[in-house]
Amino acid sequence: MSFSPYLSTLYPASLGACANPSLPAGPYMIYAQGAVGTACPGGLTGATAVGITFGAPTGYQNATGGTFLPVQLISSDVVNGSSHTAGLDTNIPYAGGKLPSNDNPSVPLSAASNPLTRTFNANMFLMWQSNQAGSILVPLGYQTWGFNATATCGSNCGTAGSWTVSASQAGPIGSFTASSPSQPSPLGNNVLVDGIPTWNGVAH
Repeated sequence: MSFSPYLSTLYPASLGACANPSLPAGPYMIYAQGAVGTACPGGLTGATAVGITFGAPTGYQNATGGTFLPVQLISSDVVNGSSHTAGLDTNIPYAGGKLPSNDNPSVPLSAASNPLTRTFNANMFLMWQSNQAGSILVPLGYQTWGFNATATCGSNCGTAGSWTVSASQAGPIGSFTASSPSQPSPLGNNVLVDGIPTWNGVAH
């Protein structure tokens, strides 16, 4: 699985409200450039560049006609010192199972949270599902990625243009790790059992 392209920083953007989950309209720090649309997952309509793209798998044969599927686990997500629950990102498979796909996490900005720092880490697993009846998802490997970014505002913090964002790290962390029964667990709170990713619930 390739992780390209990806951005090396995050950006401020004005996004519309989202009813479910409940997210306000206003300025956001988002892992995308030129983002417009809503704060809903998948609600961007005009980003000129997304944060990170999960490419189609390379180097694997699929002679039996199975399906490659992405499964993403959030390993850690800390906003201004407050940790969010780690776990499965949205659904299994991620993004409806489409490859290539992308991710662009965002967080609302306000004067009360100025400055805002977010440290986010995730593990994207490349899984394979045989087309044989009763088969299970098999992990082929994973890639750790994430960012550490800070947004600051001098005045008029209700507009995205008043914020500046800097990132000390954004993009892949290390290289793709092929699965094996004895491999150690990846970065963060995700636990592998015989190389298979596990989780206790959906991240939020």
